[in-house]
Amino acid sequence: MSFWAPYMEQMRKNEEQYARMQADGKSKEEIEIEDLQKRQVIISQQLEMLDAATIREYKDNQKRMRYLQEEIDYIKWFDTNKAAVYRFFKLMKEAFLYDCKEIIYPRAVEGGNVEFNGCVLNKEFLKRILKRYGYTVKEDTVYNGKSSGLIIKYGKEN
Repeated sequence: MSFWAPYMEQMRKNEEQYARMQADGKSKEEIEIEDLQKRQVIISQQLEMLDAATIREYKDNQKRMRYLQEEIDYIKWFDTNKAAVYRFFKLMKEAFLYDCKEIIYPRAVEGGNVEFNGCVLNKEFLKRILKRYGYTVKEDTVYNGKSSGLIIKYGKEN
């Protein structure tokens, strides 16, 4: 006698996706983008009369594909700048633990980057990784539409 629990369907899909990842040499995000693109083509070209739920699905798929592409770009950035990211975290550790600072201020430099003690990183990707690690990250003073850098705190915001 066998049984089929609802979570087993998701497990089967995950196994199929993993097999495709191994066969194609692509990431999970790239495979999901391909699947969403196929669905987008079906919605936009093959379906004649669309209900409201399908239109919402189409819009949600667009947002999801943008998010997944940003995630792919972030992963590539992290892989190429891993040493600099580790160095930045070491500098933050020294500032927060040994220098007893509560806030650090990486300054903006050209090209959408920020610099802290000689370590230069992409501002948007740095903000993403710091938020994932639980830091509070804000834009510093904005003048003429440009930020002067970031404000990074390790504690809760007051």
